[in-house]
Amino acid sequence: KTTDGRKAVVKIEPREHGGFQLSLRFEPAEGILGVGEVLKAAPDEHFHGLTERAVGNDDHLPRRPDVKVSLDRRGQHVKMLTVGTISIYSPFYLSSAGYGLFVEGTWTGEFDMASQDPERVWFRFDGPDLSYHVFPAGTPEKIIEAYAKVVGPAFLPPRWAFGPWRWRDEHVNLDTLYDGTPYRGPINSQVYEDVEMMKKLEIPCSVYWIDRPWAKGQWGYEAFEWDSTRFPHAREMIKWLDSQGMKMLVWIAPWVVGDMAREALLNGYFLPSIRMSYLGIKEDGIKLSTPEGAEKVHKALVAAVDKLPARLIARISRDLFDQRISAQDVRAVRRARRKFRDFVQGMSPQQLLDLLLKVDGGRVLVDFTNKEAVSWWHSYVSKVLKDGVAGFKLDRSEEIVPWSRDVRASDGRSLAEIHNAYPVQYVRATYEVTKKHRGDDFVLMPRAGYTGSQRYAVFWGGDATNTFLGLRNMVIAVQRNAILGFPVWGSDTGGYAKPTHREVLARWLGFSAFCPIMEVGPTSDRAPWGMPFEPHYDVELIATWRMYA
Repeated sequence: KTTDGRKAVVKIEPREHGGFQLSLRFEPAEGILGVGEVLKAAPDEHFHGLTERAVGNDDHLPRRPDVKVSLDRRGQHVKMLTVGTISIYSPFYLSSAGYGLFVEGTWTGEFDMASQDPERVWFRFDGPDLSYHVFPAGTPEKIIEAYAKVVGPAFLPPRWAFGPWRWRDEHVNLDTLYDGTPYRGPINSQVYEDVEMMKKLEIPCSVYWIDRPWAKGQWGYEAFEWDSTRFPHAREMIKWLDSQGMKMLVWIAPWVVGDMAREALLNGYFLPSIRMSYLGIKEDGIKLSTPEGAEKVHKALVAAVDKLPARLIARISRDLFDQRISAQDVRAVRRARRKFRDFVQGMSPQQLLDLLLKVDGGRVLVDFTNKEAVSWWHSYVSKVLKDGVAGFKLDRSEEIVPWSRDVRASDGRSLAEIHNAYPVQYVRATYEVTKKHRGDDFVLMPRAGYTGSQRYAVFWGGDATNTFLGLRNMVIAVQRNAILGFPVWGSDTGGYAKPTHREVLARWLGFSAFCPIMEVGPTSDRAPWGMPFEPHYDVELIATWRMYA
């Protein structure tokens, strides 16, 4: 029994993977906010796994040149909370003592790898119970094999996905090519330029992906309808790429904008975002199209006004009243809060809807636990699949999703349990609709992943910096991901950020060639035949790209 009189039920069961599963629960379970375990660590024991990120719990620490990193996690404290942008996680680690350990479930949690106490490893998760597997298989290969039997095999894409890829962060349709040659072709000029130049320079390419913006609207991602100015004759462009031996992917996100965002709110297809939860909207399935739903949200909003953080009041003042104030200006925040309170109390249902459409800059998360919402979302994704798109880059599923206990999805689960599961739900929903249209001839590539995501997609290493440190972090990331069960992986060659650095790009091309996915881009939205630095037509970079591709 526990100190408060609860009965602790411990179950240890042998498993087919050769190890055992330990489960711990309490009776009664009410009021249990988390369960953990402590294990002994030897002084010379080392640990590998847990996250793709080299070190730390966000992207900032591994970018610092004074921070030493390695594959070894000993001495680190690691949160199990998916955050961007280098964001593949799995609660699994491999020990040099000859065992592996995997915690089931998706509750938020943490691991301490002999950081607080050099003789102890401990982990804790926020659910009412705990279940974990131990794999005493001895060698790393056998441990990872046993782990894979529990979490499932990695997705194997079609053969063409293992060829070189090319992309830009933003395409512009120009009337000239890189060297000033007039262009009057029917498709986007930069797509045409990339394909024709790679062909002439004998640089192989089997996948061409188009990032956001590619569709209409402010976000360049509205209603899955092509921006006909930026990408005229999109279907013909896809067919032409196919005739050149290239499959085309496009960028998508788990949120919707424009008319789709409005539909999601009216029909209860949305998942409350972090900012929505601040506004008191903490459950899904509320239909703003009904008087009852609108009234429920309105009451929650009125009750939340006085609890809103100053930074959100400052944002509301800017977006709603076109008045810019500092979140540190106490008097200005007080006045803005009072003004917002008066506005909220007298707002109409239409004003309520308009406010929610502004909370996250027009973005509204889709609730993938809601079957009706998934079916609705599928109907839109199908539009570009019918155009011939062969897959998707799945971005940003870890950004505005809450992890609070008091926020709930339509299936009743807390977002403390859903947050880590959301990237899995997102890629699974995309996998289902894409497979329906294309059979096995497709590939999906998310940024974020948690246990189970690897069954549906290949992955890329987030927004790596355009430096040698960024390259170093990706060298660690590809090895970590192989341990975690995400072996089919690539990174933004040269780094995501601008500007592209010549030597970093050259060395990164060599690294990417030996990764399962070699994706070359965005390279400052330029190419080695038209770089923003001298030489603009870079013969050496072109030769390096050709050699490694």
